[in-house]
Amino acid sequence: MTLDERLEAVAHGMKSVSESVAPFQNQPNDTPDSEQAVLVRKHAVLVIEWEAVQNDTDVLREELKEDKWLTVFRTVTEQADGMMGSLEKAINRCQVCSCVHNICIISQTPRRILFGRCTGEVQKIHSRNPHTGAQLVQTRIL
Repeated sequence: MTLDERLEAVAHGMKSVSESVAPFQNQPNDTPDSEQAVLVRKHAVLVIEWEAVQNDTDVLREELKEDKWLTVFRTVTEQADGMMGSLEKAINRCQVCSCVHNICIISQTPRRILFGRCTGEVQKIHSRNPHTGAQLVQTRIL
């Protein structure tokens, strides 16, 4: 039985009790210690406690909603971490490409060899993650 089902069952019982006690609430009480007066007081305490339970239930529901948002946040964070890993790999490849470029300049290797090596690295980046590669090209890292 879920929380809502249980609360609904108790609400139905509270309604029945309130209907049963209603005639006694409207009658004048001659003595404060009479059974009628005790019944009315206990009913009033019961109603107050029931309202507190309903308020606690509302607070609990709000806390559960917050937990859902925490789950969403964790999922998004994990996705962002994965994307950062991909970007770090791409940057490392770019650094390799840059090193190859520097070696070619120092050793006077023809530019076509450098271009061939770097083109291969760029194509690998684009094939693995087209969005990351495009972002790197736009920021002129590649």
